[in-house]
Amino acid sequence: DAVAIVLENRRPAEQQSSALFAARSAALLRSVAGLEGDLDGLSSRLDLASIAAACALGYLDFRLPALDWRGSHPAVAAWFTDFARRTSMVQTLPPAA
Repeated sequence: DAVAIVLENRRPAEQQSSALFAARSAALLRSVAGLEGDLDGLSSRLDLASIAAACALGYLDFRLPALDWRGSHPAVAAWFTDFARRTSMVQTLPPAA
């Protein structure tokens, strides 16, 4: 869904679909809500699930900052802020534009 929004943003403004933005944004926020429902599982271990979740949230911050997933899911935002301090996450940040 995030990639679909990014690609849609690259189309000329007059060809962009507001319905696509709305539907895909809602799906992304539902996914973040799902993470919030399983935050204990993410917080208790370092595994592929927690790494994938952190990478996905980082992608949202990088490519779709207007989505503001943090505002509606503060517990996930706090988890991600902490996880993003890991050396491996810091060393793999995309270059600043």
